[in-house]
Amino acid sequence: MNPNDPFAMPIRVPTTVNVLRHADIITTYSKETLNLLQKLGLGKKSRLVPNFVDTSFFKRAVSNGNGSGNRIVMVSRLSRPKDPLTPIRAFAKVKKVVPEATFKIVGYGPLYEYANRIVQDLNLEESVTFYGPKSDVRKFLWDSDIFIGTRGSYLTTLEAWAAGLVVVAPEFGIMKEIISNGENGVLTPPGDANQLASALISLIKNKNFRTMIAENGIIQVSEKHDIRKVASSIANIYKSLL
Repeated sequence: MNPNDPFAMPIRVPTTVNVLRHADIITTYSKETLNLLQKLGLGKKSRLVPNFVDTSFFKRAVSNGNGSGNRIVMVSRLSRPKDPLTPIRAFAKVKKVVPEATFKIVGYGPLYEYANRIVQDLNLEESVTFYGPKSDVRKFLWDSDIFIGTRGSYLTTLEAWAAGLVVVAPEFGIMKEIISNGENGVLTPPGDANQLASALISLIKNKNFRTMIAENGIIQVSEKHDIRKVASSIANIYKSLL
């Protein structure tokens, strides 16, 4: 694993390796982690099991609004490892090209107050709304067109796909494993507000491109990450241990 990855599990730590060697089955949702387990000689008892959501729970009940594509949402913990500030700075650049664009931020964390100050400094108060932590994010997804994923936002990306949103995320960790750039989502360099802004503007202005990516995202989550599909794989693992 990348030692600079804040989400990387310390698998090479002797204590962790010892625990894994005594396990009958090891599961991981990351191909990168699976490769590392294989290098440690644990490949035969390691299984790749993708994360999952109930796609029917997040499916949008009505069509995707007015189709303007300018309603952007981010659901993320507001902490440094997630890097929620780059999307805010990128949105400031989007506003200069698409004045009617809006940005909903759902979540809370140590950077909440700082993120609010950045919004004020960039004169974005009328376009950016902070909603704090929410246990049910469906209405925020359903009232949006584009979802900005942050570092490691695996589950929320699956929820956004199921809700029919276009996903834009940093080319980082698990995000670059599940997203095929330009097919079921758009990947941008981590921490690059300019590239993120360009991607957002391109999606807002190109409805056909936006629709294609959203449809492919629905297919991806339905075929590979729906709870009804993944549950059978997990059940087979349990059965193999009996």
